Amino acid sequence: MESINHELLASEGGTPLRDISKNPWPSWPQYTETSLSNLSKVLSSGRWTVSGPWTGKKTYETLCSEKIADVMGSRYCTMVDHGASALFIALQALGVREGDEVIVPGLTWIACASVVLRLGAKPVFVDIEESCLGLDPIDLERKISTKTKVIMVVHLYSCMADMEAIMEISKKYSIPVLEDCSHAHKAMWKDKFAGTIGQIGIFSLHQGKPLTCGEGGFIICSDPILNEKFQRLRSNGRRYSQSAVIGRDHLDAKIDIRSGNYNFSEFHAAVLLDTLPLLDKQNLIKQENASYLDHLLSKVPGTIPMVPHKKNISRTYYHYVTRLELSYFGNHSIDEIAEALSHELGLWVHKIYAPLDQHLEEMNSAELPRCYSEYARSIAIHHSALLSPKEDMVTISKAFSKVQRAFSREI
Repeated sequence: MESINHELLASEGGTPLRDISKNPWPSWPQYTETSLSNLSKVLSSGRWTVSGPWTGKKTYETLCSEKIADVMGSRYCTMVDHGASALFIALQALGVREGDEVIVPGLTWIACASVVLRLGAKPVFVDIEESCLGLDPIDLERKISTKTKVIMVVHLYSCMADMEAIMEISKKYSIPVLEDCSHAHKAMWKDKFAGTIGQIGIFSLHQGKPLTCGEGGFIICSDPILNEKFQRLRSNGRRYSQSAVIGRDHLDAKIDIRSGNYNFSEFHAAVLLDTLPLLDKQNLIKQENASYLDHLLSKVPGTIPMVPHKKNISRTYYHYVTRLELSYFGNHSIDEIAEALSHELGLWVHKIYAPLDQHLEEMNSAELPRCYSEYARSIAIHHSALLSPKEDMVTISKAFSKVQRAFSREI
């Protein structure tokens, strides 16, 4: 009788495997005292934004862009207010206009499609590879047309898309590649960082991302012409002047460029300068714990780990994702399994993104079988849990095992 009580799921009144009131998971986002010091300096600097007056000192935004370009292996970096703004500006710079088509993975965050629609263009949804959830090169080539202007690649959750095959297609059809690396800060394909393989790389700095300052984004490239466009497009046609006068506007204007204001604030830049040096160590901890968790879950019936391409030699984790054979879980839905795991762990466990054609009625004719099959069986845990001590990966695997045993007994 005691054994049965012990196995009663927390979602059904049993005892959870982790009491977060006594043993909480790592908090996110993380920062150091340097953030507070930097913010204080911004407050008294007289310069709170890119479009403020020249003070005679480099802005925190400039310091950020220089540092990021250096650590990401890129020649240029432009900071913006959001990851979606980075996508929008990048597509503008590549000349996407009304009537054009942009290749977009069928499984990703909705902003990837909505920015295309904002430009009057059409997102063409492409299916994914089930092993890594990245853009499927075969379906990509099948859906290229004479209207295709850009190939948007998204490195999703913890794996990079097949950049070798995608770049071959890009070269074959002379179509530029835009890499959305919002989940992939410092992930690597062979000897190159994510975002430096295609023509443009964009990144989000939202609170949940592996690198964050609350809100923000950036664009990297090595093309001076594209970089000039990014600089102008993010600030109503303006960019830093080379002949600024202290106390006067630091930006000059080129009024023939139509854009908006997507400027990065000095407060966000001040925080980012503190969190950026933490990234490498955090990525390494998460890689080690994720690998250990893969090993542990391989012993739980019905769990299938993500499998990156071999040339994706270094992974960055936005979420830890595993796939499930639902028949081993009593054919319960992924929602029910996620809810049971959440109760056991005191941690939000949830489904991955829904296929994009679910959000956009005008696009509901897309053929995305693997997007739908992976959506129905994939489960995600935020990357901050991977910053926990190694023994906590055992607790996560025990939760999967407990839920699997409980649900399978119901058959």
